[in-house]
Amino acid sequence: MTSFEKLNRALINNLKKAGIYDHSSHYILGSLLNADSRIIDLGANVGNFYTLMHNKYKCTCYAVEASPKLYDNLPHVPKVFTYNYAIGGYNGEATFHISNESEANSVEPVIASAWGITETLIVPMITLEKFIDDQKIGLPLDLLKIDIEGSETDVINTLPVTMLNKIRQIPIEFHDFLGLSKQYLSDMYKAIDKLEANNFQIIRLSEYDYRAVLCINRTLVSLTPNQKIRLNIIHPLIIKSKLIHSALSRLLRGNKK
Repeated sequence: MTSFEKLNRALINNLKKAGIYDHSSHYILGSLLNADSRIIDLGANVGNFYTLMHNKYKCTCYAVEASPKLYDNLPHVPKVFTYNYAIGGYNGEATFHISNESEANSVEPVIASAWGITETLIVPMITLEKFIDDQKIGLPLDLLKIDIEGSETDVINTLPVTMLNKIRQIPIEFHDFLGLSKQYLSDMYKAIDKLEANNFQIIRLSEYDYRAVLCINRTLVSLTPNQKIRLNIIHPLIIKSKLIHSALSRLLRGNKK
């Protein structure tokens, strides 16, 4: 095992000891979930995440998928309600690009085109605020999962603070690693600033970017002393160690040339 692999293992083990586990490529604090929990799954794709949530926690899930084809084939699971929308920054219609890689379907052509665009559709788009209001979803939410290929910044930036403050945790995938526009990066940092300003702890899983992030609402979630040490001290140290290791590796490779 290489030293970098050891650092990755240390990172995952530390998160597990803090109660944070990988659930279908999204890290969550599972202790917050039970059969009475309400969660929203934005970007349901083929239904893996909400199926896992139901099987493990028996919670109620509101799952949203923009692709009509994926939506039509979503698995039927008890206590899971499915909806065919794009969730974004306004109410109306959106141009939606179908990619050869279903996880890259997006309103952002740059994201979808990375694997090749096969089709472009017009789909209904609504804000998260309207979705919650229309479906009469009771707050607080125990979890809001956001994996919507570029629209995540619009969701966070347009969500009223009164609603944001009633969400306990948000596993979210940003897309700064894809080299999107300066406007996207500006919107992403605005969203992160908004989360931090409303007492969310941002736990970044990647040392380079925000492709995998868990946001925990410290107002609604009481972390134990052990969790605070692991998430506030040990986790940042491991992330920094990974950065230093990567920098040294690049330097050594450069010296060998």
